[in-house]
Amino acid sequence: GLKHINGEFEVSINGSMAKFKAGEFEFEVPTSDSADFPSVELVDAEYQTISNHCINEAIKFVANDELRPILTGVAFISNGGKLSVCATDSKILYLNNTDIDFNNPFVLIQKTCNLVKDVPEFDVAFDGKRVCIKYDNVEVISSTVEGSYPNVNSVIPKNDNTLNINWQTFASSIERVGEFSNSQKLIKLDVKQNTVD
Repeated sequence: GLKHINGEFEVSINGSMAKFKAGEFEFEVPTSDSADFPSVELVDAEYQTISNHCINEAIKFVANDELRPILTGVAFISNGGKLSVCATDSKILYLNNTDIDFNNPFVLIQKTCNLVKDVPEFDVAFDGKRVCIKYDNVEVISSTVEGSYPNVNSVIPKNDNTLNINWQTFASSIERVGEFSNSQKLIKLDVKQNTVD
């Protein structure tokens, strides 16, 4: 009912009933004991300030695979003691390395990431079970995705072979060839001296 109220409204509590009134609109709903509400206090958690641009990009690469729930969130991992924000759908890996000291990894659920994707920066803390995110006057307590995130460093090539390609030419070629790819939209590249087929 409250989502249909535009502007201010009055609330009065009478025993186990809450009465809402806005102009001619009025209704009552039963209430519950506030002591039954789950605790939202984090235990011994330190807050760190994080810029949202890394989450905003990472969300685009999370998986929708319910069989691998660990990949359905954005991972905050410690990479050499620094924060790396990571997401993958098993085909594409997004990794953003930062200069923020970080030693308490977790995987944030996509729904929570969507809440903060338009916030310039926010404070985040993790107590081993839940994450707390603070920005402006908002505080969000979120569960995390349980499990071990894949070792992203093991899939990143460690050689010095670099291929410089004109992006517009490459994107145009991929678009044309992609029309004839299989149902998984896979395209094979054959890299030779001075050519890519």
